[in-house]
Amino acid sequence: MSIDQIAADCGFGNAVTLRQNFATEFSTTPTEYRRRFTVRPAAFAQAERRLGNSMWVSGPAEQYSTAGHGGIEA
Repeated sequence: MSIDQIAADCGFGNAVTLRQNFATEFSTTPTEYRRRFTVRPAAFAQAERRLGNSMWVSGPAEQYSTAGHGGIEA
């Protein structure tokens, strides 16, 4: 769901107002909050720790299928 849709659904009127209120309330951006609290399959989390980077947010989604790891098929 886009931040624009979330803003409209929550009555903020626009994404800018939502972002400003969100940052004031949670001391982080909606994007960083989503990134921090998105559940990733254990296999990816282990690989990220070994490699020291975040495979989950880099590269095309098709490259990192979660099939068989409790996630949604990419």
